[in-house]
Amino acid sequence: LEQMDRDEQHFADSVRTVMRRKGLTQKTLAKRLGAEQGAVSAILKRQCRPRRATILSMAEALGVSQQELWPGFEQQ
Repeated sequence: LEQMDRDEQHFADSVRTVMRRKGLTQKTLAKRLGAEQGAVSAILKRQCRPRRATILSMAEALGVSQQELWPGFEQQ
C-alpha cells in the first residue's frame, strides 16, 4: 500500500510537471482526454486513484511514456 501511495504521488507530480513544461491547463488536458476539468483536478489532488486506462490516456494526451508518469507501469 505504501508503494501505491508513492506511485500515486509520483503520478500526480509528474502530470503537473509535464503540464507546466508544455504550458497546459487542467481544462486543456481534460479536453484532450474527453473528460471534465474536475476529473483532472481530482486525480492531481489524489482524491481518486487513477485506473490503468487513465494512466494510458494521460500519457498519450501529454505526449509522454506511461513509465514517465507511473514508474514500473509495464510490470503491473
